[in-house]
Amino acid sequence: MPVYISAIGTVTPVYTVTVTSRIAGELMEIHYKEDQIVEKGELLARLTPVLSKPFMFKRKGHLARDQAQLANARIRFAAL
Repeated sequence: MPVYISAIGTVTPVYTVTVTSRIAGELMEIHYKEDQIVEKGELLARLTPVLSKPFMFKRKGHLARDQAQLANARIRFAAL
């Protein structure tokens, strides 16, 4: 037997999430609509590329440093 309730009230979501950018920049494009379900890794927005280039150079520098440290660790491990 189904139960129906007619009432005035507020609907509250069970889960909420705050989406923030790791870098600052001007918002150029939005690739989703309000209330759209999105999946992990899906492109949500695009920022101005000029402002994100220094961030990418920094990350590429960190990657090169980490790869060099890994290579040195492998050499030291092989010598044991």
